[in-house]
Amino acid sequence: ASLSPEYMKIYDADDFTPVKRNQGQACQSKEVIEGLSADYFPRYVNNIVCVDTGNTCKPSDGSFSCVKTTIVKHVLKKEDRYVLEHVDDSGKTEYFDLWKKHEIEIGVGCECSN
Repeated sequence: ASLSPEYMKIYDADDFTPVKRNQGQACQSKEVIEGLSADYFPRYVNNIVCVDTGNTCKPSDGSFSCVKTTIVKHVLKKEDRYVLEHVDDSGKTEYFDLWKKHEIEIGVGCECSN
């Protein structure tokens, strides 16, 4: 399967040049699975990181570079305390882990930017 072509034009005088994703002038990226810790759910998240091999952005004079695009996602984080769930008929008290919503920033792509 071939990669879909993308087109890049920085200045009005530039010609549109077809570039294959992750080749030539386009920013290269790779997917990594990031382990948060046992205190988070989900335990693992997919994250995109940029593979900047130097002057991959056009113009290649260093004024443009690959920048990671991110989004904020919500995960659950286990607190260091417990919560009282209920007392049963025998008087036994049950405690459960307390999980709270937590924001993390993950990479979703890379783009040329100055």
